[in-house]
Amino acid sequence: MHAFHGVIPPIITPFDTAGRIHEEALARLIDWYAAAGCQGLWVCGGTGEGVTLTNHERLRMVELTREHARGRLKVIFHVAATTTADAVEAARHCQQVGVEAICSVPPFFYGKGEREIVDYYRALADETDRPIFLYNLPDASGVPLTLPLVQAIVDAVPSVIGIKQSAGVVDYVHQLLRWNPDFNVIIGRGETELAALTLGASGVVCASVCLAPERFVEVYRAFEAGDLRRAMDAQREASRVKEIYEKFPVIASTKWLNGVQIGLDCGPVRPPLGALLPGSESRLRALADELGVLDHSPARYHDEVAVTVKPR
Repeated sequence: MHAFHGVIPPIITPFDTAGRIHEEALARLIDWYAAAGCQGLWVCGGTGEGVTLTNHERLRMVELTREHARGRLKVIFHVAATTTADAVEAARHCQQVGVEAICSVPPFFYGKGEREIVDYYRALADETDRPIFLYNLPDASGVPLTLPLVQAIVDAVPSVIGIKQSAGVVDYVHQLLRWNPDFNVIIGRGETELAALTLGASGVVCASVCLAPERFVEVYRAFEAGDLRRAMDAQREASRVKEIYEKFPVIASTKWLNGVQIGLDCGPVRPPLGALLPGSESRLRALADELGVLDHSPARYHDEVAVTVKPR
């Protein structure tokens, strides 16, 4: 089994009314995901609005997630930034804080050639001995991590151990693992979790997990137990969560519903991300209730979820 496996929520970055990181809300989410049986946290990725945070905020998120996870969840931190220098600074901070792994999309404005991309990942590896995950999110980065490009990166940077495949093509999991059976492939589409696991993927990271972690944990556990019928039934239930994203903005709806689930407002999304339309909250809540999403919350675990936030 890979060191990084199972269900890994791409945790949101909650904000308080002053626009700062809402530390209590973050801690409550982390406690919930640990109690629900998740194995890690994907921090400051797409769902976590990482590229809209200041450098100071990103470094603070490294500290807060590592501190509150307390070894219960492995932290994989997304270090990507518009400059290599800022990404390297984040990688260095992850090393200092003790984050278990880092990840990054390739350069997404300048430096989209193979040489520049390889040099970018090499620069990250030079600053940390943490394992590195590639992050294939071409809809956002504009750079698809094709198999030849992945091979070139891994040949040059041995600490690249895996990839989060968010491009939506399950067959690519098979291609990657046919090339390297030991590559740590994590799928980025929750509705394909079971299909990806059968092809050899090690886990799932997707926004839907943030809203109903137990459903995706059930898929993973049933698959690991060899109970395919149970896994298929669980996958059908897990896949329904995506219906929310067919009608509402992904990150804005995730943050709003997380706030309802944990009883703390998680704040708005940062521009230029689109917010919920005024007055749409009641429709969102009704749909989430219909899908059973609001049945998922830290309240399920009572004493297991006891939020403690150290004073700064």
